[in-house]
Amino acid sequence: RSSDLFDLGRKQNGVVVGDIVLPPWAKGDPAEFIRVHREALECDYVSAHLHEWIDLVFGHRQQGQAAVDAHNVFHHYFYEGAVDIDKIDDPLERNATIGFINNFGQMPKQLFKKPHPARKIKTSGDAAADKVFYRHVRSLLPTSQPVKEVRGPVGQIVQTDKGIVVVERNKVLVPPYFSRFLAWGFPDRSVRGGNIETEKINSVYEGLHYGRIKCAVCSDARTLITAGDSTVICVWQLVPGSVKERGRLLQQKQTLYGHAAPVTALAASPPFSVLVSGSEDCTCIVWDLNKLVFVRQLNDHCSSIS
Repeated sequence: RSSDLFDLGRKQNGVVVGDIVLPPWAKGDPAEFIRVHREALECDYVSAHLHEWIDLVFGHRQQGQAAVDAHNVFHHYFYEGAVDIDKIDDPLERNATIGFINNFGQMPKQLFKKPHPARKIKTSGDAAADKVFYRHVRSLLPTSQPVKEVRGPVGQIVQTDKGIVVVERNKVLVPPYFSRFLAWGFPDRSVRGGNIETEKINSVYEGLHYGRIKCAVCSDARTLITAGDSTVICVWQLVPGSVKERGRLLQQKQTLYGHAAPVTALAASPPFSVLVSGSEDCTCIVWDLNKLVFVRQLNDHCSSIS
């Protein structure tokens, strides 16, 4: 829906351009419209023909005889370097050329001169696909020896190139190398940073929250998000400190308000720019991780979120 009420003009029949009219198969639901498109775009057929699209847009069929054979030819203004705006002396012609390019766009830079290789699609008979663990769940067996032992209940498990990294509850691993951790739940309500290998604490951050911190997540190497009894979610930026301070400082970047009860769970997905918080009041809130703004609230959970 055009909630911002932008003036998008009118159609030739006089109808105001506003809300998007969904096709019948979307059943009036924008989420269903997006789901069907994602299902189509992520199917094996699209993956098998993806290289052909790359050839047309970025590859060897963008220009030259290969483009002519593929009926992929456009006005010469559309191609990179086809016209030098600075060398057009006539202001009328220059403005017309700029307007032409702005209205119709330009082709991206040609990246490949040879046909792009096709993506390999795994079939049901593929030996590599058959080794995926979820195809043989009943055959899974525990290792004879523990892979990792920790001092308390497990809080986070991460698989890295070097192996499995595990930390206890009330600790979170710092990406992308997961060689450092941040811990909370201390009597002084501080957050402490340390090294995974030595477990030595090398930084202490105090006074971050008015109440107890109950959950935290690191969305990237320089961003810590905390929440707890105060019902407020705090986003912190890790910045270099002075030589005298010996280490890094946490600066508050944003405060997110929305929960009416203590926040008990946080989860972040940087690839999808999503932060989700859960509360004792049986609600979840979805936040935009980039803009740090409210997106929507998910109600009617049967119990508090953990």
